[in-house]
Amino acid sequence: MVPPSDRKIARVDHLETVKSVVEPVEAPRLPPLPSSRLIALAHYKQILTVFQVAADAVTIFLSFLAGYYLWSMVGPALAIDIYEPESIYRYYSFLGVTLITTLVGLEVHGLYQPQRSLMNVREFELILMNWGKACLFTLGIMFLAHQLYFSRGIFVLTWVCLLAFMLMQRYAFFKFNNYLRRKGVVETTALIYGAGVVGRKLMEKFKQSPKLGYHVAGFIDDNSGLTGKAVLGAPVLGDFTNLRETIRATGATKLFIALPQVPSKVVVDILNVCRETGCEFQIVPSLYDIVIQRVKITEVEGIPLIGMTEPKYSFKTRVAKRVFDLVASLALLVLLAPVLAGIALIVKLTSKGPVFFIQKRVGQHGRRFRFFKFRSMYTDTPVYAVTPQSGNDPRITPIGRFLRRSSLDELPQLFNVIIGDMSLVGPRPEMPFIVDQYNELHKQRLNVKPGITGLWQISADRKIAIHENMDYDMYYINNQSFLLDIVLLAKTVTSCIRGIGAC
Repeated sequence: MVPPSDRKIARVDHLETVKSVVEPVEAPRLPPLPSSRLIALAHYKQILTVFQVAADAVTIFLSFLAGYYLWSMVGPALAIDIYEPESIYRYYSFLGVTLITTLVGLEVHGLYQPQRSLMNVREFELILMNWGKACLFTLGIMFLAHQLYFSRGIFVLTWVCLLAFMLMQRYAFFKFNNYLRRKGVVETTALIYGAGVVGRKLMEKFKQSPKLGYHVAGFIDDNSGLTGKAVLGAPVLGDFTNLRETIRATGATKLFIALPQVPSKVVVDILNVCRETGCEFQIVPSLYDIVIQRVKITEVEGIPLIGMTEPKYSFKTRVAKRVFDLVASLALLVLLAPVLAGIALIVKLTSKGPVFFIQKRVGQHGRRFRFFKFRSMYTDTPVYAVTPQSGNDPRITPIGRFLRRSSLDELPQLFNVIIGDMSLVGPRPEMPFIVDQYNELHKQRLNVKPGITGLWQISADRKIAIHENMDYDMYYINNQSFLLDIVLLAKTVTSCIRGIGAC
């Protein structure tokens, strides 16, 4: 048992910070879940994995059929294949190798683990990575096995179809899984240990995103004065002394330990209870702790060592990103030239003032630059006014509402990308007076070039200030890659089509 003196330290984060969200009402204990439901939840992961493997295998087979029959129609017309069309049975070896390399790759990349991502960005990035590797492995194996008699057209079309079909199938599977969680058909009953700042932040995320599938039965908190009350609508069910009973009574299968800056003995004592009750646990670091964001664990002769690491991008990576930005921006400007001209004309004719809205923003390493947008507000609006939070804001022009909702007002930033002030993907640049108020964590956003789009832009938290959603930017900064940029750009296009733009 942890000494009382250590327990008092654990309460520091909670005594003052929860007063504004505590409801002075009695919160009844929740009854245990029915045993049948517990059994269903216990086997859900295994059932999900089996169905996912089967769906992937069917997707690969359908891609193979599509590739074969498409080439049987297109190949003779193009007259570029040196081989005559052969029976589909001759290509079963190719199908078998493709099945093995793709399914094994999906397992190696962890794509058969249950995903709790809001947008599944990481999964799509891993699918692209696995697709490229599996394609090369298949080609290598077929070469070593002297199986190059088959049509190159069938090979190419099969793998093109496989990428498209796999992304669609995985997205449909992801949405269906989220639907089950959102409707409460399948959910994980959880407890949050700590009703302080971090615990409440986690609770807010779960409430905003029911598709994550977490049903929070309540809080556990060492401040006994909170027991029987509610925080953010969830009951405080007790403290450490009755943790075992609370886990069993609620049927909780997961405990989130949201106790930053407490003695390790406190956490170890909680973990021991979790092990005894079979409750899975995860420790939630402070969402604003810079050290945790960069933690790196190594070992020397079996002794674990914890250090810090800084995100580093090689010269090759920076050059590749810059080349891609230039080529893609120039191509988009050429393709969208009629659209840009049409928008400029409409903006000019529908309201007085310039076509472009120009503002100073802060970019990489704190350097200020001129930021371009199509003007969507009336000219009497202050340049550095608070960004509109609603499409009905009277400062927005009629055409401006459409431009902001569709994100078409952002297109002039392609010029910022060509100049070098911005990238296609990255954290959004903010106004100087906001950057002046940054803390040390917020300043990490300035280590990379700002972007036209990013994780925050396609998230569900767009109405919350950019700097108040640092978890999105920190994820991008710490995981930046070419594939991640491709995924975010693709998701941006779908978001714009659906009208999920700025207000």
